[in-house]
Formats: sequence, structure tokens, C-alpha cells
Amino acid sequence: MKNYYLGREETYKISPQVWTYDLLKPVVNGIQLNFCNTAEEFPFDFNGRTYAESMRLFMCGEWSDNTEEHHRIQNTIIQEQNGWVCYRFVTALNSRQIRRDFPAFQMQWMLFVTWQKCKGNAEFRNLLQSIPQNVTLVLNKTGDHPKTAIVWGARNMERYNQEKNLWKDLASQSEYLPLAERIRIRDREKVKLKNVGEWKGQNNMGKILMICRDCLIEGTEPPINYDLLNRSNIYLFGERLTF
Repeated sequence: MKNYYLGREETYKISPQVWTYDLLKPVVNGIQLNFCNTAEEFPFDFNGRTYAESMRLFMCGEWSDNTEEHHRIQNTIIQEQNGWVCYRFVTALNSRQIRRDFPAFQMQWMLFVTWQKCKGNAEFRNLLQSIPQNVTLVLNKTGDHPKTAIVWGARNMERYNQEKNLWKDLASQSEYLPLAERIRIRDREKVKLKNVGEWKGQNNMGKILMICRDCLIEGTEPPINYDLLNRSNIYLFGERLTF
């Protein structure tokens, strides 16, 4: 397996071997890149509970002290029907209660969570194995807050700024065209920008997916730091996890 360095900032040149994905689930070479952690199509079981999306299990780790408050938040995460609402509003309402030491083990926890998803959902497992090993997966976080965007994904600001300018020019030059027509023209012109810029960021989510992909293809286990996870005393619904 290739070495992937979690936490290290990378620069990815535009290339046919660099595939970017986001919430829009782009299709590349006939494969729909439905890899966002809020994707609802790949439920899986872990430790006696079903998680509708991998983001929910990851979030439970953010509030994983053995306290009544964290038990309450974990139950809210599981019970919320909409995954996107869960991600946005549970985080917003409870951000001050996130474990202070969570950044110390969040990468290994996400790697562990993603591997549980691979083991627990055959459709997701098959999708990830369908990505050739010479392909680099990059989570496109260009439009997100830069502080978190470059941790989990990467940004292409040169392309982003050119696309913004394109829309401004269309708005001023074609103000009498219907909005739908302007959008059609914009989308046509955006294709010309596909080779502009480069991707910069740690891309930890892309790396975690590639680690899991390579392990699935090669029949090996991810290099999860189980000692760190054990020392982190992660409690889910009152039960301390042992790894």
C-alpha cells in the first residue's frame, strides 16, 4: 500500500488521475463518487446500533465522555431523522461540549469509523474498491470555511475565483436573459476551467478513503492506532469501547 500521511498538507496538480468529489456526487469514468460522510445510502451496524451515515458515528466520538450530557447528545445524533440537519444543528448547539482532547484522536477515529462502514456495508465496499489504485481521491472543500476545509479536504481557489468572475460577467453582460439561460451559459463556460489551478489541503478524508480502498483490494487491515483510541477512553451510550 502507498504511504498516506494524515495531517500533512498536500498539493495536487490537475490530472486525469486526480478525482474530486463533494456533496453533488460527481460521476467520473462512469463511477458516481458518493463518498461524503453524510451520504444516507450506506447504513451500517456498529456495537449493536445502526448508523444511517458514517458522520453520525464520527460525531458520537466528539461527545464521548462518560457523562449524562454526552449520553444525551449521542442519543440526539442517533434519533435525528435527517443526517444533514444532524450534522449542522447538533454541532451548532453543542459545540462547546465537544471533548477538548478530540483533535488528538479525531484522524484515527475517522479512519476507524470509515473502516467499520467498509466492513458493514457491501455496496459502499464495492464502490470504494471500484476506484483504481492509481487514482487520487480529493474531497473538494473549496466553498467551505478555510480553517476546516483544508483539514478534511482541499481547495482550488484559482478556479473558484475564476468561476465567480465568470458569473459576475454573465450577470452584467446578460442581465436581460432568463436566469435558466444564464446558468446554462455559465455551466458551459465552466467546463473550460476544469484544468485551472491546483488542489491544496491536507485532504485527510480523501487519504482515509484511499487507505481503506487499498486495504480492501489488497486484503489487509488499515494501520489504525488502536493504542491511541484505547487511551482516549471513548464511551458510546455509557459503554467504554475497547479496541
